[in-house]
Amino acid sequence: MHLLTREAFTVYQRHLKPNGIFAVHITNRSLDLEPVVINLARHFNYKVTVIDDISNTNKWWIYDSTWMLLSHSEEIINSPAIHLASRPLQTNRVSIPLWTDDFASLFQILRSEAGPQSDSKFAEEQCGIALNFYDQGDFAAAIAQFHHALKTLPHSPILLSNLGFLLATCPDASLRDLPEATRLAEESCRLTFYTSSSVSTLAAVYSEAGRFPDAIWMAEKACALAEQSGEQELLKKNQELLGLYRAHRRYDEAGSPNQTDPSTTQPSPGQH
Repeated sequence: MHLLTREAFTVYQRHLKPNGIFAVHITNRSLDLEPVVINLARHFNYKVTVIDDISNTNKWWIYDSTWMLLSHSEEIINSPAIHLASRPLQTNRVSIPLWTDDFASLFQILRSEAGPQSDSKFAEEQCGIALNFYDQGDFAAAIAQFHHALKTLPHSPILLSNLGFLLATCPDASLRDLPEATRLAEESCRLTFYTSSSVSTLAAVYSEAGRFPDAIWMAEKACALAEQSGEQELLKKNQELLGLYRAHRRYDEAGSPNQTDPSTTQPSPGQH
């Protein structure tokens, strides 16, 4: 705790060069240290970003880790390599005071959020039912089906992502709900550490909300993920969408006869 106080960072910054970076290792199964470091960054006027280093190998001894990078140099924090590897800050947490030598509390940062739920058979069945409603033009029933499915698996990234996409791009504009769509898509990405195809969906949702810098950021990550996995068809699709967002055009302006969730090849709502 004493390493993450105002007084500790006062000492650290004496040794930091003008364009230097603090790399703060916050990996912890029990405590959510991200808001603590965000407070410190704001107090000392640092630019800050988060990188989750997720192991994609079968080497069980290699653990995932989370790092926060702080610097006074916006150019460094926003450099292409760091920006592409980063994820958005998680700012929807309970506000906590700045930690100091006189005050620091662990109770406010105890982890309570659930991890992702995986039941591919159930998710596939529910997506299939919703897709049938969608194909019949009964968009309200498709949305209701996803809400019903999420009562069983409230932390399913697949269900969250698909419902978020549908609420952002529904052909019936009266059924759209961009704030809820954004929340659902962001939660899906959070549960998967922004390393799944859900980032494509989030890019589409951001574009519908007019948040084009964020849409471009997520589309770039989606392209990188598709390239890493060797999915050439998906890579080509995400590259086309990236060009669309760079032109400040929304996902539903893609001109496709059938709207498709960018994270899948099935008509939305579809399977990931």
